[in-house]
Amino acid sequence: MDNIHVVSFLGDGYDNKFFSIKDNILYWNSAERAAGKVTFSIVVRVTDRDGNTLDKFFTITRTRKEFNSLTITNAYSPNGDGANDAWGVPELRFYEGVRIQIFGSGGSRLFYTENPDIRWDGTYNGKDLPVGTYYWVIEVIETGEMRRGMLNLIRK
Repeated sequence: MDNIHVVSFLGDGYDNKFFSIKDNILYWNSAERAAGKVTFSIVVRVTDRDGNTLDKFFTITRTRKEFNSLTITNAYSPNGDGANDAWGVPELRFYEGVRIQIFGSGGSRLFYTENPDIRWDGTYNGKDLPVGTYYWVIEVIETGEMRRGMLNLIRK
């Protein structure tokens, strides 16, 4: 007996197209984010050096935090010290269709992005905004949810 074997997908059926296997490790391998899909079914074949095969069906469950349980910080300090210099919610990248907006106290929109990896640096039109309280609105199109809150900009 030895431990030499090859793991591969059994055909193109099920949800095999979303994954790849490299060095016997399963990876997500699709540009398609499969919005709203939380379970995936795959069929894997293990072949030993003698050509014996074992086919196994797996169900993979995608987990992510519920939108209403994501931690959204209420203060940051864009002062160039390398710590907490931009504000954002990176966990939003696990949702399809996100809108992140920052507003001033007068209601004017100061920041907008649909990319959760783009963070707000405390500027508007290239100029530093003053210390104070700003307001954020985050919408997740995929789930139809929205959250609002306050954000304190500190420059110490």
